Amino acid sequence: MEKYVLSNRLKVRREGFGCVVLIIQRQSVRFFNEFGYEAIKALRVPRTVDEIMSVVSEDYDISDVEAKSVEFFVKDLVSKNICEVTTESAPSTAQFFFDDVQDFSDDYFYAPLGVEIEYTNKCARQCDYCSYFSNPFVDVNTEMPIEDWLRAIDDVVASGVFYVRFTGGDPFMRPELLEAVKYADDLGLMVSVGSDLTVTKEKDFEALAKLKNFVFLQTTLDGATPESCNRFRGKGNYRKVIKGMELMQKHNVPFIVGTVLTKHNYTEIEEIGKITAKYGTKGYCFSPLYIAGRGIGMEDDVPTNEQVYIANTQFRKLVESNIIEPADSAWEEIATELPEEEFKSMLDDQTHLTRTGERLIRIDPKGHVYVSVKLKRMLVEQEEEWNAGNIKDKKLLEIWQGSDKLNGWRNFEQDENNFGKTIDTRVFQ
Repeated sequence: MEKYVLSNRLKVRREGFGCVVLIIQRQSVRFFNEFGYEAIKALRVPRTVDEIMSVVSEDYDISDVEAKSVEFFVKDLVSKNICEVTTESAPSTAQFFFDDVQDFSDDYFYAPLGVEIEYTNKCARQCDYCSYFSNPFVDVNTEMPIEDWLRAIDDVVASGVFYVRFTGGDPFMRPELLEAVKYADDLGLMVSVGSDLTVTKEKDFEALAKLKNFVFLQTTLDGATPESCNRFRGKGNYRKVIKGMELMQKHNVPFIVGTVLTKHNYTEIEEIGKITAKYGTKGYCFSPLYIAGRGIGMEDDVPTNEQVYIANTQFRKLVESNIIEPADSAWEEIATELPEEEFKSMLDDQTHLTRTGERLIRIDPKGHVYVSVKLKRMLVEQEEEWNAGNIKDKKLLEIWQGSDKLNGWRNFEQDENNFGKTIDTRVFQ
């Protein structure tokens, strides 16, 4: 009988519901229930289907599970590059996290799946709607030096995190950015970078192309013409983004493009998507403008739910015509199942909705850990503390699990929508 073993390029995280598997080869994540976890754990060493069933039965009741269904499950794992047929006896070197943990929360993952690293608030632009007050005059000497960031990245890896995203401001405003990015990449993290491409040079793209675990660079294109694109982002933004996409296409650097949706560009989504497709974008998305940071006072520019629906209809046309792929794979999974009336309200009130910290976390340039800039803005207005702790003083897992602030945010009343549980920040008004 054939023997199977886990692929080496995996990270497996135990969770209360079962486990989460990062398939490094595919740069994708899969979720499994308790039985799936037990079977995956059994595949650490080469085993036949019968041997897998025997091992799993030691800790899990499989009295109603047939060998055929287990064989089908294992072959499905093979198709997803999670395990492989083998004639060898060597065990897998896949990494496992939290095997010995017994106490899991039902409300949040044991550790973040992803961490957004706000590497700097410095930026070459002063976009009108910037949530972070980013600008060219930020004193980077008040931000964490690279030594602190490297220690933080070590902690992130030890915490079982799968993804990190370097953003800002524009992280390329810090000359040592690529050193930190390569460090994270070498430690096996899936890495992405956010940039407006104003200061990026060809050598930067050449360096990104050499990384082993680089997922994509994310940039922003707010209009199909220089006039509409530059409206809130400043002179020359359109030209810089087009040039950056040309260079990324030239050097085979995967990238995705997002649009900040306003009342002024909601009819341009189809044209913007076609422009990004011309340069080979890996994915496209849009997100409605929200009011925070320098954008406070721009309520009149926020798109209505009807305008968001019109934009989403154009987006659907792009996807159905195979012109672009959604940057968020969940969009397609959700949208294709919805009748038109529900599709119409699919993105209602997105401007105001935010998550509270069940799977992702952010670290700002001074090491403060928090969840959402939307929530941060509301807490500041209420004169409440907005950070859960500082990565320089405490370990990430200690903050994630033990912060009274973070656990308090998780207890805010949440509503279920198409994209999971969120809170409406208008409750703070």
